[in-house]
Amino acid sequence: MPSIRALAQRFAVSAQTIQSALSVLEEEGLIRSASTRGYFVSDDVASAIEKPAAQDLAGELEAVRAELRRLTERVEQLEGAVRNGASRKSSPS
Repeated sequence: MPSIRALAQRFAVSAQTIQSALSVLEEEGLIRSASTRGYFVSDDVASAIEKPAAQDLAGELEAVRAELRRLTERVEQLEGAVRNGASRKSSPS
């Protein structure tokens, strides 16, 4: 990766801003630092990105399942109401 100074110049921000951003990326496992040599893209960058994405998808899938259960229950209620209404109309008053 380019040096902190080069990144600061490229993005027109302070070196401290770049340092803070690099710290966040390192905490997330996307980059690693090697003292006196700089920062490097982590060997495990794919798994660092895929794990949260998989967890997000699992959560979204569970929300979809819950909504599907709720809709299925509602359809059953409506079908029951229609059957009850039809049986009342067919029975003699």
